[in-house]
Amino acid sequence: MRGTEFAVSFDHQVLWIRGTRGDTQGLRAYHQMEIAYGDFETGIQIRGAVDDARIEASYGDGFLRVVLPKASPNRNSISESP
Repeated sequence: MRGTEFAVSFDHQVLWIRGTRGDTQGLRAYHQMEIAYGDFETGIQIRGAVDDARIEASYGDGFLRVVLPKASPNRNSISESP
């Protein structure tokens, strides 16, 4: 969509999506939107462990796609003391 800008961040287990949507007055090919135009922000609490170095976000055909890869579990070996 023309005039839409996004910022995606992940902080303290919350996925933040912030942006600005331009006025869509001239567009007629949409069904329903959360907001008509202007600034927006939403935060989504994520429960599982996320590998934040591999987060990906893309926008196309009117959809924002965010991929949050699971973090690999840290496995530490524990040995018995003699």
